Amino acid sequence: MKTRVPAGSRIQVHRVRARDPQQGFGFRLTFTWEKEAEAGVSAKDVEKDENAFEIGSVEVMPKVIDLQVGETIDLSQVLAISAKNLAGKAIQRVFFAATVTVGEDNVTLDGSRLVGKAAGTAGLSITVSAVATPNPSPNPKATAEVIVTVVP
Repeated sequence: MKTRVPAGSRIQVHRVRARDPQQGFGFRLTFTWEKEAEAGVSAKDVEKDENAFEIGSVEVMPKVIDLQVGETIDLSQVLAISAKNLAGKAIQRVFFAATVTVGEDNVTLDGSRLVGKAAGTAGLSITVSAVATPNPSPNPKATAEVIVTVVP
């Protein structure tokens, strides 16, 4: 039997009663639990609304990346990206493209690989899309900014 219990709630799953209220009784109880997966956009959502995959908001963490001169990091392994559609429902799988907006003298970007060139600060613009595309359209709701600090 699986019963959904909302976080922070109590719910009666089963009631145990004695067969004969005049006699003592005992019972054993075991239970397990599993975290319910977050429901993302589904095929039914797309049937109802063809814009279900249109991104309404995006969050990128961390907001600041520290990098040494000469160090290379892969943004796909450093950034945690979450996106929601216009209805506020999570989009489970997103793709991103990064561009250097400020500080091109301090960092180099090759695909998702970021290299520290010189000490200073740089700004990255992370554009998110629900479909794989080399150049996602610049949607302000699907873009987040990340600061890169390059140290010697």
